[in-house]
Amino acid sequence: MQQYGLIGSQIAHSLSPRLQNLAFAKAHVAANYALYDINPTDFDVAIQPILADLNGANVTTPYKQAIMAKLDEVTPLAQKTQAVNTVYRDKHGRLIGDTTDGKGFWLALQYQIGVLTGQHVLLIGCGGAARAIMAAKPSDVTLTVANRPSDHFDEYAKVTQTLLEQPLDDLTQIDALLNQMSVMLMQQRLVCTMIKQFCRRNKCEQRKLKLILSI
Repeated sequence: MQQYGLIGSQIAHSLSPRLQNLAFAKAHVAANYALYDINPTDFDVAIQPILADLNGANVTTPYKQAIMAKLDEVTPLAQKTQAVNTVYRDKHGRLIGDTTDGKGFWLALQYQIGVLTGQHVLLIGCGGAARAIMAAKPSDVTLTVANRPSDHFDEYAKVTQTLLEQPLDDLTQIDALLNQMSVMLMQQRLVCTMIKQFCRRNKCEQRKLKLILSI
């Protein structure tokens, strides 16, 4: 039987095993999906025997970077984002690390707004999967990232070809606006209010601009 799982820390609440094992059963695949909840202090010792028994895995916080050194190879996209969320074995049995965060985002956005070609997307903030989103941007899409100046943002900006520093006060050329700000739950209402006010000033509703407040 093939063995798969989710590698992370404090993941006992995850519903991934229920979802994945149901999918395996429906597809008549002889496989099992389990949780590998590893304490950060034990990661270096615990991860190797776990990987040795796996056919593939998903990787979540806080190991998306740490696991890269434990694999045989990582894809160019994963190298660019410096994060791995998917591990699989190639035809030679080697463990390959990849990231689907960015690619998954752009596929989901295409589902939301239709054809991506020629679209101008505004990404507000650099939390969560922002770096992967920036790295996986389709070549025929224009992406503008708005964030306050910080070392964190400068590091993320390295995955883009150009970086222009200028104030953002006009949404007339934007087709989709997305929130990637890292905020505490208690601040979420403030963030949503701010973005909605920004959109009202730029007549987003009249222009049928897609507003996605959480990604």
